[in-house]
Amino acid sequence: VLFGSSLGSSIAFTSDTGERTLPLSVPNEPVLRGVDLWFQCAVFRSPGGAFADTLDLSNGLRVQVGQ
Repeated sequence: VLFGSSLGSSIAFTSDTGERTLPLSVPNEPVLRGVDLWFQCAVFRSPGGAFADTLDLSNGLRVQVGQ
């Protein structure tokens, strides 16, 4: 589970195979170079989810803006 400050969250539904692509636009601003973005997915599965018997969670993903 990723903990920390959040700029926001989003909800999206997957295909029947569990896949989803979400576009992310990053402005071409030099001030953003080196900024870390963190992502994690949660899937509702009740009962039986690994987290609180309700959710399955993905590993966290860190994406760094820049070169």
